[in-house]
Amino acid sequence: MKIIHIASEINPFAKTGGLADVVGSLPASISRLGHKVVMFMPLYKQVSEKYSLEFHSDFPLHTSQGIKTVLIKKKVIDKDTTLYFIGEHSYFFRDVIYGDYVDNAERFSFFCRAVLAFIKKEDLSPQVIHCHDWQSALVPLYARQDRYFEKTCFGYTIHNLAYQGVFPYEKIHQISLDPSFFTPDKLEFYGKINFMKAGVIYSDFINTVSPTYRDETLTSKFGWGLEGLLDTRSKDYYGIVNGLDYTEWDPANDPDIFVKYDSLSLRKKEENRKKIMKKSNLLVRPGKALFVAITRLADQKGMDLLVHAVHKIAASGHSFILLGSGEKRYEDMFLHLEKTYKDKVRCYMKYDFAMAHKLYAAGDFFLMPSKFEPCGLSQLISFRYGNIPIVRKTGGLADTVENISENLSSGDGIVFEDYNTKSIDKAIEKAFEVYKSDSFDAIRKRIMLNDFSWERTAKKYISLYERYSNA
Repeated sequence: MKIIHIASEINPFAKTGGLADVVGSLPASISRLGHKVVMFMPLYKQVSEKYSLEFHSDFPLHTSQGIKTVLIKKKVIDKDTTLYFIGEHSYFFRDVIYGDYVDNAERFSFFCRAVLAFIKKEDLSPQVIHCHDWQSALVPLYARQDRYFEKTCFGYTIHNLAYQGVFPYEKIHQISLDPSFFTPDKLEFYGKINFMKAGVIYSDFINTVSPTYRDETLTSKFGWGLEGLLDTRSKDYYGIVNGLDYTEWDPANDPDIFVKYDSLSLRKKEENRKKIMKKSNLLVRPGKALFVAITRLADQKGMDLLVHAVHKIAASGHSFILLGSGEKRYEDMFLHLEKTYKDKVRCYMKYDFAMAHKLYAAGDFFLMPSKFEPCGLSQLISFRYGNIPIVRKTGGLADTVENISENLSSGDGIVFEDYNTKSIDKAIEKAFEVYKSDSFDAIRKRIMLNDFSWERTAKKYISLYERYSNA
């Protein structure tokens, strides 16, 4: 099959979150399974400045703002995979990829229309067009109005339902749509235009990034106002857990960690812990564990519970290192913890790729007390590095982490269910017990062998492509 993926960010060219990781890995895995893959993303300023790309072509595109020139550059990934970049200087040559721009609706509707125009112009004739998140959600709507795409199957992946692309009604003309699309059964959403609704309504199948999150999005608590619409599409709505790129995340071959190791050489993992604690000016205490968290400092990530947990960890003589940035109120809370527990807590208020690798390798336990989590990659990475995850039972965390049994003979993490301090206290206390137990190394070896490879995930997507292409 020829399969097209359309997304606003693709790793390593542009990344603000997990979307880029998924679209950077999934198409490559699909290609390795014998399919032709074409990808599209915007040509951002940052991409133009950092990467040398081949000029392909340019062509005019009529918009409500007049005729604009679509610039096409490309990167051949391998013999079966090509990535095309959609450029337009006034829309994408900006310092920030997204930002709170007043013309975000125009920017990404232009992107969607330009992709379809290029596909038709080059006669790519894809069997499947797979769109990701709100930025590409108008693609299936626009395509349904063109007979060229009448035999094309459209798939749509929701990576995080909280971000839907909602804009004022006045944008309807700027995004080249007739006002007849502004009805409750189409794009209207509480008096505004909702891009994500287009992806849900006009695609053949929809999925999100874990089975549990799929079910959660059908409830008022996690549906963000779209639970009713998603329920009407429930027979075509799936949950598929993301995979992990084991070529990037492999402690046996990781150039960013202090000492390489595998499941048979866990003593070398201890060297990583000692070195990162020394670098962080933390005191190494015999019999005490290192807890780590790598996270965006946002309410979704359970920051209030994490702050509470760090108090308990440090007061018990254990250590904690945070890597992340976000809301200032949370940054202030963690900096206060750092001052309170000077030789036990260190907070790096940034995201540093190499430091993240070092912390995965150094940590004994990895904290993810999320309020909701569509899939999560951090727990999968922590498995690979023998860093036992402590997670709340929600979304993809519920689908990927099995609670360690009372006798410690099964399970691969510590799971708590209720979002309150009592529950996370019990989880931390269990971690203390696991750390002191004779089974600690056996658990770490066990979790390092977990398989969440992208090939397994890719096969599930290919199954959907085949099912709906032949429907």
